[in-house]
Amino acid sequence: MTGLKKEEMELISSIALLARTGISRATLNNYIKMGMIRPPIVKKPDDPDAKAKRIGYFEVFAVDTIENIRLHKNEGRTMKEIVSLLSLKNDDRRTREDDFDTIEMVSTFAAGQKILPGNRTSSEHENARRDAFGNAERLPALVSFSVLVAGLQDSMRICAELPPEEHFSLIHQIWNRMDVSFKRYSGTYEKYNGDGVIFYFLKDSNTNYLMNAISCAVECRENMKQISHEWKMNKGWFNELYLNIGINESEEYFAAIPESPLIEFISIGDAVECAMRLSELSCSGSIWTTKSLLTRLDEKERRKIRYGIYRDRQDQNILIENVFSRIMDLIPQESLKSSHFKDISTLYVAELLNLR
Repeated sequence: MTGLKKEEMELISSIALLARTGISRATLNNYIKMGMIRPPIVKKPDDPDAKAKRIGYFEVFAVDTIENIRLHKNEGRTMKEIVSLLSLKNDDRRTREDDFDTIEMVSTFAAGQKILPGNRTSSEHENARRDAFGNAERLPALVSFSVLVAGLQDSMRICAELPPEEHFSLIHQIWNRMDVSFKRYSGTYEKYNGDGVIFYFLKDSNTNYLMNAISCAVECRENMKQISHEWKMNKGWFNELYLNIGINESEEYFAAIPESPLIEFISIGDAVECAMRLSELSCSGSIWTTKSLLTRLDEKERRKIRYGIYRDRQDQNILIENVFSRIMDLIPQESLKSSHFKDISTLYVAELLNLR
């Protein structure tokens, strides 16, 4: 492509690219930020009947790049290794440095939403975040972490059934109870729009960031059972309240938004979006995590955890412990949900049951 003018390049619209590859817009944005795909050329749509006034167009070989990323993931490579292999800096196509380091880096995640700053309550908490990520002026920085995403099941229905003051009282009670657990396990959180939270557990010399995420998830689930019981008794309704949780781990680049009055960090990899998908896979308060996270624990730590996969056998739901399953084998292909998990369909996961 070297030497070609923009109008001479073979282009594909962002809509067609997402449909053809099956990835989400959030994942596409992350690949751009990591320097593996060039930013789109924004122009008037080629289709005269298109409703949008301007559409992003990508160089067509972005399709091959995305497929290569998927293949490398299936081979078990980390995002750091994949970036090293597929970075545009390694070929004759120059990526714009300011696109990677820009202050306007905003995580779009599954719903196109930005991470909002959490309610930090102490200077020590904020200093710990700075120490973990390093000096903001040196970001993007490579950070090892686990991430927990928790969402209230049927939040829209619950919101519709409750008067506004009671709905906000419930949400306030849930997140306050969770906040105690997160602080106990050295979590640092970023709230996203909707009735859900994202919590990071950062690797450092004083904490086991993987076990902390797992222990925190189990504690939050137990707290939610208590809250559900209290609301059923006080409200006199029959709704069970569930907190659906997904946990993942990774080593990814983080970037800062220095304009925030309290330093705000965003991840520019896939781990958070994957954890969000796992929380969506969850139901009735289950906890789902990845094979990569559990296999990073040592044998002694894994023995403390009950995990596995439920299989239907002769009208019985039987638990097979200490095994994993691809997501595509958990969701029937004819299910409407299967397309939503297409880009992580080969990911191996397990349900985390409890701690021994």
